Amino acid sequence: MPFFVGVNLPWLDYGLDFGANAWQPGGGVASRDRRTRLASVCEDLADRGLRVFRWFLIGDGRAGVGFAADGTPTGLDECFFADADHAVTVAGRHGLKILFTLVDFLWFRRARTVNGVRLGGHARAVSDPRRRARLLEDVFAPIFARYAHEPAI
Repeated sequence: MPFFVGVNLPWLDYGLDFGANAWQPGGGVASRDRRTRLASVCEDLADRGLRVFRWFLIGDGRAGVGFAADGTPTGLDECFFADADHAVTVAGRHGLKILFTLVDFLWFRRARTVNGVRLGGHARAVSDPRRRARLLEDVFAPIFARYAHEPAI
């Protein structure tokens, strides 16, 4: 196994880097006002000699994923891939590789809503077989298919 020097950069803005929600209807890191910040962070990591960084992709589900009224995942939102594509491109431009973490433990916490955005509360999307199938097929599989051969991941 190769040795690499990396860092945990879990997010630029927790749960908001990939996809849209009521707080950021224009999406995450590919949006005009956040592109410079991502480029600066990647440049800094590369300048420090780091080559790999871990980044939370969906976090607690507050952005990037759609859900039916019963909590079943329905797929990725219209901004998700624009954000992910941009992140991969910028990281690659700086010679960095991304180790994406799909969701984190807050995905499983009791749901709460803050200013129209649901935070967490998605445990049944994993524990219920029907919902889990939708999560795997409609959310994770498209990500895996799109980036299966991406050298920056």
